[in-house]
This record gives sequence, structure tokens and C-alpha cells, in this order.
Amino acid sequence: MAVGFGLMAPAGVFVVGPALVLRDGVQYLWGKQVALAALAVGALASYLIASPAVATASAVAFAVSELADFVIFTWLAPRWTRAVLLGGIAGAVLDSMLFLWIAFGSLALLPGQVLGKAYGVVIASVVIGVLRVRRVRR
Repeated sequence: MAVGFGLMAPAGVFVVGPALVLRDGVQYLWGKQVALAALAVGALASYLIASPAVATASAVAFAVSELADFVIFTWLAPRWTRAVLLGGIAGAVLDSMLFLWIAFGSLALLPGQVLGKAYGVVIASVVIGVLRVRRVRR
């Protein structure tokens, strides 16, 4: 699927970006323990869904990228918008690199993967930011 600027990526990249940011929302609303439990469930689900090579690549990429996002978000959380965006982008890059390398032994689709996920990170960040502002105002 075309993601812009002449780059291609699987359609799934549009789901991964928001997923990286939604984990931040889970952590914000329900705490670190719930976010880590969701990360573990997501990694297991990722592993169980596909063929062995793709499942392993997906589970490893998901776990590492989400954990990196968790660490960055936790570290920057007082600056919430920055924490969501930087954690999400770092997660998108790590997820793309690890998945492509483990599953296919190539980073040829890396630019398209990262760009597609970045769209989702930005959109989900805006949505979560708006929801957070509404919650704070109440």
C-alpha cells in the first residue's frame, strides 16, 4: 500500500502507530502495571497469530518497541505531548526495524513502514491529547 512520497508498506502499519500511542493512554489512565500487563498480552497475541517466522518477528518487535515506548513515556510523562510523540516514534522505528530484519532479513521497506506508523502515531497522539485535555478540565 502506498504511504506517500513514493514509499510502500503493508496496510498493517496504519494499525501499529495508534497501538503504540494507545499503550501510553492505558498507562496514563490505569497505571504502569496495567500497561505492562497489556504489553505482555499483546506480545503473546502477536506470537500466536501468524506463521512461526512472522510470529516471532512480530512478538519480538512488539515487545521491544512497546517497552521502549513505555520507558520513554514514563521518563517524559510530565511533558505529556512530547512523551506520547517521542515514545510513539521511537516505538515505530524499533518495531519496523526489528520486524523487517527478523521476519525477512531486510530493511528495504523500512522508510515506508516508519512513515506509515508515524501517521498513526501523530493521529492517535492528537486524539489522546484532546481526550486528556477534556479529562483535566472536568
